Amino acid sequence: MFAVALVVNIAITGSGAAAAEFVVHNGDSIQAAINNSNPGDLIIVEPGTYTEQISAYTNGLTIRSQSGNPDDTIIQGPRFTILASKITINGFTIKGNDGDGGIAVIDRMGECRIENNKILNSVSGIDIPTGSASNVANNNEISNCQYGIAVSEGFENIVSNNKISNCQEGVTFREGSKNIVSNNEISNCQNGITYMEGFENTISANELLNCGAGINLGNGDATPSEIRTQVEDNTITKNDVGINVGGIGGGYIFAGNTILFNEYGYKDYTGANLIYNNYFNNTVNVNLQRNQQEQNTWNTSRTIGKNIIGGSYIGGNCWARPDGDGFSQTHFDANGDGISEKPYSLNGVNIDYLPLAFPAQNPVPVLPAANFSTNTTQGKAPLFVQFTDFSQYAAERNWDFENDGYTDSVYVNPVHMYIDPGNYTVNLTSINENGTDSVFSTITVLEQSILPVANFSANITQGPAPLTVQFTDLSENAISWSWDFDNNGQSESSDKNPAYMYIIPGTYVANLTVSNGNGTASKLATINVTEGSENNSGDNGSIGADETDGSSIEGRSHRSSSGNRVAGISSEPASNVEIKEISQTFVPNRNNETEKELESKNRAINESNAWNKGPENKQKEIPGISGFEMVCGVACLLGAFLYRKK
Repeated sequence: MFAVALVVNIAITGSGAAAAEFVVHNGDSIQAAINNSNPGDLIIVEPGTYTEQISAYTNGLTIRSQSGNPDDTIIQGPRFTILASKITINGFTIKGNDGDGGIAVIDRMGECRIENNKILNSVSGIDIPTGSASNVANNNEISNCQYGIAVSEGFENIVSNNKISNCQEGVTFREGSKNIVSNNEISNCQNGITYMEGFENTISANELLNCGAGINLGNGDATPSEIRTQVEDNTITKNDVGINVGGIGGGYIFAGNTILFNEYGYKDYTGANLIYNNYFNNTVNVNLQRNQQEQNTWNTSRTIGKNIIGGSYIGGNCWARPDGDGFSQTHFDANGDGISEKPYSLNGVNIDYLPLAFPAQNPVPVLPAANFSTNTTQGKAPLFVQFTDFSQYAAERNWDFENDGYTDSVYVNPVHMYIDPGNYTVNLTSINENGTDSVFSTITVLEQSILPVANFSANITQGPAPLTVQFTDLSENAISWSWDFDNNGQSESSDKNPAYMYIIPGTYVANLTVSNGNGTASKLATINVTEGSENNSGDNGSIGADETDGSSIEGRSHRSSSGNRVAGISSEPASNVEIKEISQTFVPNRNNETEKELESKNRAINESNAWNKGPENKQKEIPGISGFEMVCGVACLLGAFLYRKK
């Protein structure tokens, strides 16, 4: 028999319906009240034990115990199932039957709140399954379950302020993003918090005690650092393994965790994690399992701020051991910055470059340490140099770029231009309240290189063979010359202004290469040599015996003005050839010409000699007198001379 007291209308729902408050008396059915409820209603359950299976399927429904004390309002049954969104369950003890029970949110329900409950003897204390979002499990006590709180593929769910004990898995996340697990106390579980895949999740400020693994992480997120899953500010004590990182991927950030008195503080199968500002004090602080060469990053940059052991700078981790011989326990902070003066090498590959250290009894004042780099230390004027400051503990700095005692810049990373060649000493002075420190470096500025510029002219670039060309050098900044008149790769002259004779017709490329101490330059020009006139033809360049008076002018091999021999043989230019004029008188021969015929032949000879004197016909073949006829004429004259002498 169901009895419920309608107390008061307390609100108007979004649909305009009046929200009601129901009171369920001990011995009545909670499920009956749910069946008669509307969205936004409140169901208050009086103390007592209610043995039933409950399903809440009305959106916006709140079900809470009247006393707010879970110990006096008990639900005994298979499972409390949530099949709608925005449902609140508050203030109950929920016991399963033979391992069943707990509270389960059905797939893709959101904005439900499960708070201030005790959940015992269930497969899952609180089960938030696939696709559920923005659900809150807060301030619950869960024990003797296979899974304390299980979240699968959800996002923006919050698990906070819960006490979970004696479960196989305390809190389990499988995939999902932007979920938060914070301020939970988890003890005596096989795994305190198990996280498998996802990104941008946060595991923070939890206490994990006496578990097989305090935090057990699976496949990480190989993602940019700003959306990696962060494990921070947790206290992990007396577990077999404080933090166990397995699977593949790595990519976690561990910061601000106190990891004490575990058999293994941190066990890693992956690498690629960022681990800084943690306090390790375990039998074995770090165990790198799969590959000792897998590299993690063990410190962040030195940053002003209180570190995990009270120092004034955040950097790497504190490395202690229960027997008191940890690195941070034996390497004290000499200057009061909270960081050891030496790096800590875990295995030669994994190195904490800024390990935390406890302060010495009488710390030394922290002095600045000047240091800088440049993008270059040598170059030609004008030379621009970028200076980058790497000083430590510096409040201000003075740059003197010429070491002349004057400050040229007070910027952190200035740029300076050196105009004149020379050697300059740069002085950086770093300053803080405890003193100063200076460091020097040399900048060498070289003279600007002056390269040669090749140029020349020629008095003629086209003409008949043999063609003599006068080359005139017009180069700038040159101290040596190499002329290759036919561009065959061989130098024919080293004179500045040579002359060269081209013998054979053709197209030639003249190449001038000039040089100085800084380099070389070249210029090319084309010379076109055409076929000579008829009188200049001939295989060896000689004037034949049948030309002019029968005498021959020997062909000479010619040279450039530098004296280098030019391949081949050629006659001299026509203007250098002298052609003799010979007057001949033919004596009549009894057996030959008549006097009239001889007079006619002498006239032909004289006309021929006169024709040969014309400049345009100097080497043209002479017509009318063959070699045989000339010999005969000479013989006749000689015969007449001998005859008269008799």
